[in-house]
Amino acid sequence: MAVQKSGNSGINSTQSDNVNVEESFVYVKFIIASSDNANFGIILLKISSDRCEVETIDAVYGLRDARGQSVKETDSWTNCYEYIAKKKFSSEFNAKLTTDLINTVTNVLRSPSHDNSVVREIIGYHEKKNLNRIRDMVFSEISRILFDKHLILNVDTEFILLHEVEEFMNKKTTRDAPEKEKTIAAADNFFVLKDGGTLIPCAPLLGPVTGVPIFTLKAGQEIMIRIDNTSELGNKYNNYFNLIDEDGKIRPIKARIAAIKSDNEGHKLLVHIQESIYGKIVETEQIKVKLFAEDEDQAEKTDNAYRLYLVIGIVFALVVSILLVRLFFG
Repeated sequence: MAVQKSGNSGINSTQSDNVNVEESFVYVKFIIASSDNANFGIILLKISSDRCEVETIDAVYGLRDARGQSVKETDSWTNCYEYIAKKKFSSEFNAKLTTDLINTVTNVLRSPSHDNSVVREIIGYHEKKNLNRIRDMVFSEISRILFDKHLILNVDTEFILLHEVEEFMNKKTTRDAPEKEKTIAAADNFFVLKDGGTLIPCAPLLGPVTGVPIFTLKAGQEIMIRIDNTSELGNKYNNYFNLIDEDGKIRPIKARIAAIKSDNEGHKLLVHIQESIYGKIVETEQIKVKLFAEDEDQAEKTDNAYRLYLVIGIVFALVVSILLVRLFFG
């Protein structure tokens, strides 16, 4: 049996171990309006109130809609989510400032001690309905990157259970399925390999917090992907690259973006995996994609080796200097 947790944020310290408590989230909605009323934007945070971690950060910012379409902080999180998606797919937004907003809020939420203390503060302010404190946490940084000290920033929060999120996403998937099929069919011409080669269906590895917005990706960047295992071809290459682990899960691999196209129908990425093997990605959601990063352990080993060689070199130079001094002045 799933039960809602008590309190505004859903935190209950007296629950029985025999009760299956449903996961919950706090959605934080920041509505931004420039002081001259020409620009409008929204930032939507999804925070796990159980783990005190940010699940996703999404945003959109640009010229105010001439048709007067907008959202308020008191609107539901689903309305805010839909508004962001529609604005991005219509390309009616400022991509650079939108990315800057996402990065800025991400940095504000990152605790120096890596203990999620900033996120815990937000959950605490949500419980007490102290929305001004949440606003104050980000106002100066947002006004700085938008060069607008007098911008209007309104905030509201919303407590949501996991089944409500899943219900909305399932309905949206069903509703958007016919349109997505059209998008995939229309993308076929984009994925024609002029010099031959093998094309495999793939999916990008998501990075809700540390990833980059898909609409900012460029050819030449390296991203993390998974080869789709639902097709015979995908299954063949997952075995060829030895990507299936003991639990049957598909390990991600890196791929370089060979070509990318974004329009009202979504995002199409042609990625180069290895030699004449390419990956095909079609994405209709505004996701954040995990970039490939060099192995940090290997980088640390290289750095430690460099330091060791440096110490040895210094000691060797010191010994030679002493010997020379004794040779000429001894």
